[in-house]
Formats: sequence, structure tokens, C-alpha cells
Amino acid sequence: MFITDYIKVKDKYLLCYFGSDEKCINQLIYLRPLIEKEFPGITIFLSFSDRILESNFIKRSKIDKYECKKYAYVRSLKGEDPIRQLLEESHLCHLNKELPTELRI
Repeated sequence: MFITDYIKVKDKYLLCYFGSDEKCINQLIYLRPLIEKEFPGITIFLSFSDRILESNFIKRSKIDKYECKKYAYVRSLKGEDPIRQLLEESHLCHLNKELPTELRI
């Protein structure tokens, strides 16, 4: 990657969740602006399965090796409790209290 390529992507992060758990999807949607506030200057993009109809998310079918090159970091969230794992790894567990009660981990 050339420095000019890096400058284009350095502040763009893509979080992908292709599972079917509506709670995880809603947690990510709600957490996105909170995470961006914690890390000023970065932009977080979300990708979900194609069944999510909202246009402001990247559909799974659009994610390929070329699309991934548009981001400095691409993280696929999976496993038993992917949102908790993301918050713990990012040292953002305190954001859990910012979630609505029904979305808390």
C-alpha cells in the first residue's frame, strides 16, 4: 500500500456482522456514534447481511477484496457474544451503560 492509498483509508473502519441476532444489529447501530465519539476522527461503517434493507449500511454481497481495501481495518464480528468481545477488546465496556436497557449486554 502506498502512502497516498493509506491517507484515503486511515480513518475508516468497517465492522461486519452477518448473523441474524437482531439485538446485535441494534447494538451496533446504537454504538456506532458512541464509538466514533470515543475516537474522534474515525468513521465507522457497518455491514450486515443483505436482508437488512436500510441503505446506509453496506450489504454483505457488496463486500469483496476490493471493497475491503477502502478501509484501514475490517472486523468481522462473530461468535457467542460478538458485541461484548468488541467492547472488551477496544476497552469500551463503559459504553454498555449508554445503551438502552433492552440492548445492554
